Amino acid sequence: MINIIDCNIDAVKIGIAIGQDQSKEIHIDRLKCWSSTYTVLDGLNYGRGTGGGSVMIEGMNIAGNVHQLFNIRTDRFPLSAKDVFAESLFRIGTVGGKAGANFINFQIDFLTGAGLPAADYLFAGGPAVFNGGMLRFYNGSSTQRMIFNNARVVFRDMTMST
Repeated sequence: MINIIDCNIDAVKIGIAIGQDQSKEIHIDRLKCWSSTYTVLDGLNYGRGTGGGSVMIEGMNIAGNVHQLFNIRTDRFPLSAKDVFAESLFRIGTVGGKAGANFINFQIDFLTGAGLPAADYLFAGGPAVFNGGMLRFYNGSSTQRMIFNNARVVFRDMTMST
């Protein structure tokens, strides 16, 4: 059992690394990341490369050029993330595996604009359910596309807009 409570992560490649799929009961409450970070939660590039399931997130505040929130597998245990606010986020990332993921009240403003790179995808993997919240781009373009790569996703009570 690991509790990460009221922590700040700033200017790192990986904020939290999970080394294997037997890492259970990882609670992340009120995490803040306000400067350049490549991945907030990574379970594929460290240890056995099977980590990431059984993570329970309650509250994240993300800003300041974060590339992605997740790079994990949920083959044995699910991911649950609630009350996540992110602005200037490049993409949500990859969450794949049979146990799935549940995202509740996600408020995401994706990084866009003239001269900025566009994400090749916003989310990959699944199964995943997004319950409530908003996914949007700041750029005001009515033709902006939200790209979900090889994704098995259900959206409920969501606002998706540019």
